[in-house]
Amino acid sequence: MTRRPRFRLIAALTVLVLGLLGVAEASASKIPLSSVGAVWHSATFSRPCAGPVLVTPMGNPNGAGKYSQAAVTGLSGSCSTGYLELRDNYGTTLISGTGTISGGVFSVSTSSGQYTPPSTANARIFVSGNTWPIKATWMPSIYGGCVVVVAATGATTTKPCSITSLTAVSNGDGAGRGYRTDHMYLVLSAPTMVTDGTEKAYLVLNLGAASGLPNNWQWGNAGVTTGNLTPYPGDRCSALPMLQAYAPGWAANGAQVYFDALENRTGASGLVCS
Repeated sequence: MTRRPRFRLIAALTVLVLGLLGVAEASASKIPLSSVGAVWHSATFSRPCAGPVLVTPMGNPNGAGKYSQAAVTGLSGSCSTGYLELRDNYGTTLISGTGTISGGVFSVSTSSGQYTPPSTANARIFVSGNTWPIKATWMPSIYGGCVVVVAATGATTTKPCSITSLTAVSNGDGAGRGYRTDHMYLVLSAPTMVTDGTEKAYLVLNLGAASGLPNNWQWGNAGVTTGNLTPYPGDRCSALPMLQAYAPGWAANGAQVYFDALENRTGASGLVCS
C-alpha cells in the first residue's frame, strides 16, 4: 500500500472514531438522571400540626409574681412533642424546654429558678411541634388570654379581648386537701364582642393564678364544671391548671362567668374538660 492510500485510510478511521464518540456523547446526554446511578423521587411534605398558639405563664406564682412554668395551647394535628423558648428583649432565655402534647396543649418548666413574665412587646418566643415551627403569641397576663370568635364556626376576629380578673372562693364544705371545691368567677373585657349569641370568647385560662385559690391546690386529678362555660373540643382535664373553653358573648362587658374547680373529678359529671 502506498503512503497516500495509507494516509487516506487513517484519516477515514479517525473521522469514523470521532463520529462514534460524538454519537455516544449525544446519546449519553439524553439519558435521564433517574437511570444513572441514583433514583430521584418527588416528595411532598405536610405539617403534622399547626397553630396559631397562645403561650402564657402557668402554675402558681410566688410572692414576687414569678413563675416556673409556661404553657402552649391551641395546637391542632398529630404532633407528640412540643418545644418552647421564651426570651426577653435582651436575648436572655427565661424558660425553654420540651413537653408532651396532649389535647393541643403542652407545658415546660424552668430549671434555673423562676422568671418574671415579660410584656408582649418585650417577649421573643419560638414554638415548634415535632420540630416544625409554629406561629405563636405571648400573653403575659397571669390569668391567661382570650380571643373573640364567631360562635358558629370558631373563626377568629380582630376584636379586643382581655381577662380582667379570675377569682376563686371556697364552697365552704370543709373538705380536706385533694377533695376541695372552689367557685370560680371570671371577668372579661371585650367591649365590641356581639352579645346576641353570634360571637363568643375563646379562653386560655391559667386557673392556678386565680386570686384566692389555695397555693397547695392539687391538680393531678382535678376537673372543672361547665357552669357558664362551653367545652373547647379536645381539651383535657389532665392539662389543668391550663384550661381551654368558651365564654358566652353576654360576658363582653364585665358580667361574671361562673364555674367550679374540683380537686377530685372522679365520678363528677358536667365537666367542661374531658
